[in-house]
Amino acid sequence: MAKKMTQEEWRAFVSPSTRTGKPSTFAYVVLQGRAEISEDPDELLTWATAIGARYMGEERAEAFGRRNAVPGELLVRVPIDKVIAISGISD
Repeated sequence: MAKKMTQEEWRAFVSPSTRTGKPSTFAYVVLQGRAEISEDPDELLTWATAIGARYMGEERAEAFGRRNAVPGELLVRVPIDKVIAISGISD
């Protein structure tokens, strides 16, 4: 039977890695919020470097950060306003 996830459950569901779906769980999470856009060079460098470390490895993070923290690039954050999280859909 479908049930609403707790905050702990939905955070665990969305946090471990990037994924566009997990068909075997028959669960979903929708996060809603208003996008905040920044062109601040220091913020861009911080986040581009952190993202580089996660996806490209620590040894390439600094170069990835410098390459991507340039004019014309944006940092987009979406503070969460509303969560819809359901699990056990097929139970």
